[in-house]
Formats: sequence, C-alpha cells, structure tokens
Amino acid sequence: MCVSLCVRFPGQEYNFLKMEPGEVNSLGESYDFDSIMHYARNTFSRGMFLDTILPSRDENGVRPAIGQRTRLSKGDIAQARKLYRCPGTDIFNTRPQCVCVRVCVCV
Repeated sequence: MCVSLCVRFPGQEYNFLKMEPGEVNSLGESYDFDSIMHYARNTFSRGMFLDTILPSRDENGVRPAIGQRTRLSKGDIAQARKLYRCPGTDIFNTRPQCVCVRVCVCV
C-alpha cells in the first residue's frame, strides 16, 4: 500500500498512521480491501482524481479496488459474526446461518 503525502489535505496526516500489529485484531481474517470501512483511493485528497492511497499490485499485476460504500464485504460479515459470536461461525461452515450486525442510525 502506498500513501501519497503530497496530494492530501494538510492536517489529515493522522488518518494515515500505520497501526502496530498489537493494535489490530482482525479476528483471524485477512486484510480486506473490499471492506465497507476502507478509505477510497482519493479520500482526503486535494482533488477528485488525485490518489492518496494506492494499493500494491497483486500477483497478476492488478490493483485491488478499494473504498466501496454499497455493501458489507464477505470479510466484514465474517468479522462481525466472529465478534458477536453468531451461530455457525466455525471456519468450516460455508453457509452462514445469520449475519449479526447491528446498525445504528443517528437522526
């Protein structure tokens, strides 16, 4: 992952601080580029077409898409199910029984 410091808004540096391994608990799930929580490529950018975050290319030379805001990813669901101890969260269960996600809306 490459973070461009020259195209971001001043004062937003703290959003790009790398966390230490002891600060992150992914509950055994791999890094999730598709997470609804992942910043988009141009988040905090000075311009819509300037990338602040550029994922590294995979083994096929493709950069993963990041920053979608339309749905929970499979990884988001897996982590939520593990975190809230939903039934059927063992690693061999391929058909989840439920998705235990509580959504709070501020009005």
